[in-house]
Amino acid sequence: THHMIYLHKILPALASPLGLCLLLVLIGLLLNARRWVTRGIVILIICTLPATSNMLWRQLERGHAPQDPSDAPTAEAIVVLSGMLRAVPSGDGFAYEWSEAADRYFAGGELALNMRAPKLIFLSKNRFLCDS
Repeated sequence: THHMIYLHKILPALASPLGLCLLLVLIGLLLNARRWVTRGIVILIICTLPATSNMLWRQLERGHAPQDPSDAPTAEAIVVLSGMLRAVPSGDGFAYEWSEAADRYFAGGELALNMRAPKLIFLSKNRFLCDS
C-alpha cells in the first residue's frame, strides 16, 4: 500500500501532456536521439496553443448547456466547491478577491434563491461554511 501512494501521484503526472513531453525529451537525451527530443518539444508546443485548449473546452462543454435554476431538481443541499476566492497579499496580511471560478458562487446562490435545497454549503480547502 505504501508504494501505491507514489504510483497514484506519479502516473497522472506522466499521463499529462507535460509529463509525456518531459518523458520524451528525457528518453531522447538518454538515447542521444534528437527525434525524441524534437517530438517532445513539438507536442508541448501544440498542447499549449490557445487553439488546442479552445478545442478541448468546446468538446468538454458540448451538450452541457446551462440550465435554468428553476428547472434543477431539488436536493438536500447545494454544495459549491472551492476555487472562487483567492488570497492576495495586502499591507496587513491577506485580502480576498474573486477568481475566474466565481460563477460557481453565483450559480449556487441562484439555486438557493429558487428554493432547490434547504442548505447552501461552500467548501474550502480546509473548512466549509454552511447556511441553512
